[in-house]
Amino acid sequence: MSMRLLASVVLVLIASPVWAAPLKPDVRVYGSAWVDEETGDMHGMEVELRMGPSPSAVVTWCEGECHGGKVIPVRRKGRKISFTTAWNDLVDQNGRPAKSLTTRYEGDLSDEALVLRSPDRPRRWRERLRRFAHPRPGQTAWLACGKPEC
Repeated sequence: MSMRLLASVVLVLIASPVWAAPLKPDVRVYGSAWVDEETGDMHGMEVELRMGPSPSAVVTWCEGECHGGKVIPVRRKGRKISFTTAWNDLVDQNGRPAKSLTTRYEGDLSDEALVLRSPDRPRRWRERLRRFAHPRPGQTAWLACGKPEC
């Protein structure tokens, strides 16, 4: 291969948008959200984990209606994760702003599920969120705010 041809190939590879584009992080969605058929209320949680170089999550928590949907940082060590949510948009039964609720979570990841625990929830609280095989982009935020990003 001549030096001119080799230099041309290297230049094409360096200038190629494929090389310039950032790598897409590993995105997984886990959930346990369900609708009460009698009342129409939503219950459970959904977590979209974005496991790139700076792990983050979109967390939606449902009790009657859904809250959250914002991106928060995640700490990861192997198959263990932890994060803290701050629910600032809560209202009381009269529609007035309620006290902010901050909750710490710790979780164990597997290919099938995310098992969450919280030292801030009632004793021995534990929730198993199953992994969605084919999640839709923005589905976790959509539960909370009706848009793909809150």
